[in-house]
Amino acid sequence: MHEENFASNYDIFTGKKKQTSSTLDEIHTGSLWETARLKYCGDDPDAFPLALICFYDKTNTDVFGSLSCAPFICTPSFLNQDCRNDDSNYMVLGYIPNLGFGKGKAKKQTSDMKLQDEHNCLSLITNQIIKIHNEGGFWTEVMGRRVCVKLWIHLIAGDTSGHNNIVGHMNGGCPKYIYPDCKCLFEDLSSPIANCHLITSEEIKQARLTNDGLTNLCKKNISNAFENVPFADQVYGLLGSVPAEMLHVSGTGLLKHMFGCLDGLIGGAKSKKRDKESFDDLHHCLVIKAERQCKHDFPCMSIRNGITDGTKMCGSERVGNCFVLLCVMHTHLGKELMANKMKQRKIPLKRFIECLKLYLAYERWVTEPHSRAQVRRSYKLLGELIKMIKQCFPREEGWGWNLPKMHAFAKMPSNILKFGSANNFSGNIGERALKGIVKDHADKTQRRPDKFAEQCAIRKYKRNVIKYVMTDMSNSIGASKSPAPRQNDMIEPRGRFTVHFSAMNNRGIGREEDKIVWHDKKREKMTFKVADLFLFAIRRFSHSHGYTDEFKVTGYTTFKVNNTSSEKTATYYATEYMNGEKRYDYAMIDFLSDDGLSATCPAMILGFLQYNITLGIPTPHFSDEEGQSLHTIQDNMAVDNNLYVVVHTTSDYVSIERFQNEFVSSFTLGDISNCVYIIKVEAIYGPLFVFQNYGSVGDEKNKLFCALPKSKWGKYFDDRIHSSL
Repeated sequence: MHEENFASNYDIFTGKKKQTSSTLDEIHTGSLWETARLKYCGDDPDAFPLALICFYDKTNTDVFGSLSCAPFICTPSFLNQDCRNDDSNYMVLGYIPNLGFGKGKAKKQTSDMKLQDEHNCLSLITNQIIKIHNEGGFWTEVMGRRVCVKLWIHLIAGDTSGHNNIVGHMNGGCPKYIYPDCKCLFEDLSSPIANCHLITSEEIKQARLTNDGLTNLCKKNISNAFENVPFADQVYGLLGSVPAEMLHVSGTGLLKHMFGCLDGLIGGAKSKKRDKESFDDLHHCLVIKAERQCKHDFPCMSIRNGITDGTKMCGSERVGNCFVLLCVMHTHLGKELMANKMKQRKIPLKRFIECLKLYLAYERWVTEPHSRAQVRRSYKLLGELIKMIKQCFPREEGWGWNLPKMHAFAKMPSNILKFGSANNFSGNIGERALKGIVKDHADKTQRRPDKFAEQCAIRKYKRNVIKYVMTDMSNSIGASKSPAPRQNDMIEPRGRFTVHFSAMNNRGIGREEDKIVWHDKKREKMTFKVADLFLFAIRRFSHSHGYTDEFKVTGYTTFKVNNTSSEKTATYYATEYMNGEKRYDYAMIDFLSDDGLSATCPAMILGFLQYNITLGIPTPHFSDEEGQSLHTIQDNMAVDNNLYVVVHTTSDYVSIERFQNEFVSSFTLGDISNCVYIIKVEAIYGPLFVFQNYGSVGDEKNKLFCALPKSKWGKYFDDRIHSSL
C-alpha cells in the first residue's frame, strides 16, 4: 500500500476528509459516505473503514452463450480513481455459473425459481461478508498499525438486467412500477425532472409480511442473498446501492434508440434509400478523418455498419458516433440530407445541433469533479436536454421514450450527490476487468459449459498465488524496485530528412532546385517530396533576414509528445505520403498577439525542422526572439537546437473561449503570403479534428470546421448551467 494510491483528501484510518471540501469527486465526497462511516466505525480509533465498490454482470466467451458466467468482483473505496481504473486492483469474490445451460422450454422452472437459484449461488459470497460484519470485523495490520477492519458494500455497479436480478425486480412484461428503486409509473419515465417516491428497506420488510406485498411493489418473492448484507445506505438498503451508470444508460441505451430514430429523419419519400447511403458515406468519411487526424482526446468511433444501425457496436463507440453526427450536421451535405424530414416534423436545425452538443457535454460532465451546488443546479439543464431528445428524435415505436434508461438518465445527478463522480460507479471499468477475470482464462479451460465457471475460478486462484509468491520473492531479494518514471513532455521527432537550399537571387528565388535527402533508405529510393509551402516558408524567412547563401536544415515528418497523462499525448504528422495519400494534421497554435496577450488560432502543420547543420544563419530564436542582426549571428556561429514547426494559419485568431462556446467552429486558412509561419513546437496548444464542408460549392468549399476535444466537453455543459441561472 502506497500513499500516492489513496484517494485525495482522505484519511484511510479514520475515513474522514483531511480538509473540508464541497467538491464531489472520490467516493468519500458523496453524501452517503459519512452516514455509513458513522454507522460502522463511529469514533472507534481502531476501526478501519473498508467499503467495497462491487460490479456484477454476466459475460460470454462464445457466440452461443453457453460458455458464460457472472463474476462478482470488488475493489476497495480508499483507492483513488486511477487505481480503481486498474484491472489488477479488482478482487474476485466468486463466479456465478451459467444456470440456464441445459434448461430449454420444456423445463417447468418458473422465472422466480431461476432467480432463486442465482441468489442461492450469490449467498455463498454474501454470507462471508455478513459473517465478518456480525463478528465485528477482523483484526489485521495496515501500514504498521493494528486495526479492526469494518466491512460494508458501498455500491454495486452493473447493467439494468443485472441490477433487476440483484434486487429481485420483475424484469419482463409491463409491471406497475417499471424502475426498480421507485414507485414511478409508466408515464413518468420520460419526465424531464425525476420526482420519485423511493422504496425504503422498511417497506420491503413490511411487504414480506403479506402475501401480495412484494408483488404490489413489483418484486419477486425470493430469499434475497443481500438481505442481511451491510450496505452504506441505511434508509433504502440494497435498492439505494445499485446506481445506474452512463455506459449502460447512455451508450447501450439512449444512444441506440436515438440512432434508431435518426433513420426516419434522413432523405425524402422518393430518395430515402439513396440519401441514407449518402449519409452513411459521409459518416464513414468523417470517422476515417477523425481516426487519422487525432488518436487522442477524441472518443472511439465505429464504421462496421451504417450510423443508423446500432448492432455490432459497443457503448463507447456510440458516443463517438454521436460526436460524428454532430460534425455531419455542420456540413452542407448533412443538412441537405435531413432538411426535408426535419421540416416535416418541425425540428429546428439549431435545436437539433444544440441537443447533440449538450448530450456529448453531459457525457463528459458527469465524470468530472463539481461542487455539490453545481450538481444540484444541473437538474434544470438536464431536464431541458431530455425535452430536446424527445423533440429532436421522435420515437413512435414500443414505449416511445417512456424507458427505464431515460428515467435513470434523469436521476444521474442524484447518484452523483450520493456516490461522488460518475466514474466511481462506471460500468466501463468493470466490463474491462472482466476480460482479465474471465476471457483471459477461457482459453485455458476445457470449454465445457458445465465446468467453465469452476475452471475459470481455479485458473484465477492459481494466477493469484503465483503473483503473490512472485511479489514476496521480489521484495525479499530487492528486485521490486519500480521503474524510473517517464519524463513529462518528451519530444520525439521522426521521419528525418535533410534539405539543401541553394543560394538565392535578390527576389528570394533559389538559383538551383532544392535537394532533399531522406535518412530512411526506402524513402530516399522512392524520392519522396515535402510540402512546397514548407520549403517556401524556410527560404522566405532566410531571405527576409538578409541571408541569401546556400544552407542546410534538418526536417521531420512526425512529431510526438509523450506525457504521463494520456490526454496530453499526441502525434502530429506532416507528410506527402502516408497510407497512400497526403497527411497534414491540424493543431491549435498559441501566438503572442500584437497587444502582448496570448491568442490562439487553428493551423495546418506543414513540417518540422531544426537549424542544426549550417552555422551562422538567421533563425526565429536568434533573429526574432533575441533580436540579433545577421552580422552578429554570423560572428557568433552558434547552433540553434530548437525544434520548429511550419504552420499555415487562419487570418484571424480563434479564441479558446469562442471555441469552447461553439463546440464546432468554422474557419478558413489565410493567404499564404501572410499566414505561413515558422514557430517553436512549444507553441502547439493541442491537436484538432478538422473536416471540410462536404457538399458545398463556391467560396463555401474553402470553409473548414474544427471540433472541441473530448477533455473540454464538460465545460460546455458547465457554462450552460451558469448561463441558465
